[in-house]
Amino acid sequence: MVKIYGRDGCPMCKDAIEWIELKGVSYQFRDIFREPLGRTELLELAEKVPNGIFDLYATKGARKVGLPEIARELFPEKIVIFQMENPDLIRYPIFDLGNELLFGFYESTKPVLLKNLSSIPPVE
Repeated sequence: MVKIYGRDGCPMCKDAIEWIELKGVSYQFRDIFREPLGRTELLELAEKVPNGIFDLYATKGARKVGLPEIARELFPEKIVIFQMENPDLIRYPIFDLGNELLFGFYESTKPVLLKNLSSIPPVE
């Protein structure tokens, strides 16, 4: 099962879920605005990407709330605190593929998703 983190009403999240359903892959969706990620969860996700918590930082969300767009201008612990308080500071959709994360749903991410999703049992 693939875990998807996103927001209800997010067009990219909706498209991704529809695409995954068409592929018959089992998934679990978590709306990070209704059920925010905690510190431990954020750090666990950060361990799956090369630049840690910096890779989870949403530039667009930062711009909306007046924070630096460049994550490295903030201390990692401060980013986690901000993300716990405001999920807009987390990039989404996030596809948790077990040992790695994939961000966004674009034509370029579909082949990567397909490769990783092929090992996930279909929905019964």
